[in-house]
Parts: sequence; structure tokens; C-alpha cells
Amino acid sequence: MYFALNYKIGLIVLFIYGFFIKTGHFRDNVFALLFCQMKYCCIFQSLFLNCMIMKSTLLLIAAICCFTVFSKATVHTVTVGDHEFMPAKGLTVHAGDTIKWLWISGAHHIMTTKTPHGAVALSGKVNGRMPELIYVPTISGTYEYQCKYYAPMGMTGSFTVVGGNEEVSMGAAPGVNSSVTLKTRKGREAFTTYPNPTAGKLHIEIHNTNLPVTLIVTDMDGKEVKRVDHQSISETDLDLSNLPNGNYVLHAEQGDRIYKQELVVAH
Repeated sequence: MYFALNYKIGLIVLFIYGFFIKTGHFRDNVFALLFCQMKYCCIFQSLFLNCMIMKSTLLLIAAICCFTVFSKATVHTVTVGDHEFMPAKGLTVHAGDTIKWLWISGAHHIMTTKTPHGAVALSGKVNGRMPELIYVPTISGTYEYQCKYYAPMGMTGSFTVVGGNEEVSMGAAPGVNSSVTLKTRKGREAFTTYPNPTAGKLHIEIHNTNLPVTLIVTDMDGKEVKRVDHQSISETDLDLSNLPNGNYVLHAEQGDRIYKQELVVAH
């Protein structure tokens, strides 16, 4: 950019230089022209350098801001050996942080045994072919987990999450054909579900119709078996007729809250 600018100024000077030679005013004005060229070249060069410095400064500020934003989330690593987690206990993380179980040896199936109300259950294998298991908690509270294979040998662990979303209620599986109303900790009604147990269709009433809702059904190991997304509805029927008889967990996600309810499918 700087050289192109100088080139254009040079062409203008040469044009004026030729004009003065033709008209006989060369000797009186050539030194003035040369002085003007040097003066304006210095001015444009200064402006160009200032722009480059400003651009570099803005890029540096943007990089620092991006680093600050993305560095807030921390990755916490728990190694998975033959019969132990390291660290097994005493781990405290912030909501939104990542917990990574990293395989060292053996074959393992890690699953949560206790979670705060509203938290998504964890279940996954860690072995030589699948060396990592990732979990991002969003609900504050204490989480307990174990290796499904080696729990009798003491292979258990726990961690605590702080700064998470509002904890919400979890409804237990009720009696036949009864309904459950899930509420926030402040007592506001969120969802009503019935019947439970269900022979195939679970009716869900959604009390807050201003937000989209995602309905997820998992088995007791935390494996997702059904997911439905809705936009601003007041009620819906969840078809569970293709699921085998057994116990499941309904996760209703709306805004920054997650509601959980145990349910029974009995055809």
C-alpha cells in the first residue's frame, strides 16, 4: 500500500514537472515541487505506519480477549487404571468445565451412581480402543461414580460441581395411572406427566410455553433411547411404545434447567 501511494505521487510530480519545463517555470519551482513530494511522502508514510501499528494492537487485544473467554473452561483429567481412579475423591470443578477420564490400563465401564437432581447421568466405556470419556456438568452438587466391573473392589470416585444451574426436582416413579408435577426449587410448576407406569404413551403438560423444550428418555445406565425437540408447546404425547418394559428416566430440558423423572414402561 505504501509503495503504491508513493508511485501515484511520483506520477503526479512528473506530470507537473513536465508542465513547468514546457512553460519555462522549471528553475523557479522544481525545488518547491521536490520539497512538497518529500513532505507529503513523509506524512503518508507516518499515517500508514500508524494504521499498521493500530491494526496490530487491535489484533493483539482481540487475541487476548479470545484467550480469556476460551480459557475459562478447564479440563480436569482423571486417570483410569486397573482398579482405581486418580484422583478418586476431592475433585472440585466449576459448572461448564470438562471432566476427562483417561485410560491407562484395563477395560472399564464408568457410570454415575449419584447425581444432583436435574443432572444428566454418565455412562460410558473406557479401554484401549476408547481411551477417553468426556463429561461436562452443568448442575451444582456432588456426583458419585464407579467402574461397573470393579466397583466391588473399591473402584469408585466422586467430584463436586460449583456455580451451576438451578437445581430442580426429580419425581420418583409413582403408582399406577397417577401423575407427577415437576417443580423448581422455588416451587414453580414446570411439567406434569401421566400416566406412570405407561403402556406406551406418556402425556406431558408444559407450564412454561415461552421456551423451547427438549425431551430425552434414557435407560437406567444413562443411554439415550429417545429424543424429541419442541418449540413453544403446552402439551404433547411422548410415544414410548417401541421401548421394552422396564425403568427409564425422562429428562426435560428447558432454558438453563433440566428436570428428571423416573418412569416405568409396562406394555
